[in-house]
Amino acid sequence: MVFKNIVFIIEDEGDLRFLLFIENLATKLGAYLYYLTINPNLTIDGNAKYISNNLEETISYALNSIKADLVITHRRKIDPFKMIFLKPEYVKLAEEFSSARFLFLREDVSQINKIGIAIDFEDEENYVDYLKASYEFSKALEIEPEFLFSFNQVYYETALTKTHTEEEAKQIIQEMLETKINKVKENLAKALNGKETILKVLKGEPKREIPFYIHENNFDICIISSKIKNKVSYLENIEVSIGIF
Repeated sequence: MVFKNIVFIIEDEGDLRFLLFIENLATKLGAYLYYLTINPNLTIDGNAKYISNNLEETISYALNSIKADLVITHRRKIDPFKMIFLKPEYVKLAEEFSSARFLFLREDVSQINKIGIAIDFEDEENYVDYLKASYEFSKALEIEPEFLFSFNQVYYETALTKTHTEEEAKQIIQEMLETKINKVKENLAKALNGKETILKVLKGEPKREIPFYIHENNFDICIISSKIKNKVSYLENIEVSIGIF
């Protein structure tokens, strides 16, 4: 079991709308659910423990004292223009607690129907545990997720055409793509014990193409790895609720 202890942090009254969803999630995952609050007046009849009015201190308590496998908090909406100058709170939290698992729920999320799981790793990296956790989470919500992999073809074309003919470059790129897809499929087979799943292969820079695909296809949650390359870029580009596993 990947998820044993789930912590939901209540920041304001708006978070109370997530209670039923989170209770159902914890039940389906077979996990123990803890409530923490940064507002001493929002203890949901004494069920939420007040540690501090500081969110970072409360998260530290969740991770170090409760040993949380997943910390859930909301993701405040922010004007895209302001994001140019201000780093969103959820991005800061993901950087500060770089190895923690988070679920940042958008304030306006009403239901979870589609989940996309980003795959962006070097070929030699082991990311089977990440795939397992992401799949377990999705299936707990009774959702068949899409695994998303994007191949940055233009990058390789630009590099290879400097030293190879156009035809040679195309052949090399096609072989690279097939090798990478086979590696992804191999890791998926290990993580899912051979179960069939949906793998969507995109073309473009992963940190841009995957968030764009998520947005254009009306996904509700995008899951990324805590070890993913360009984590901040992903977080800033993803517009829906975000899971970091």
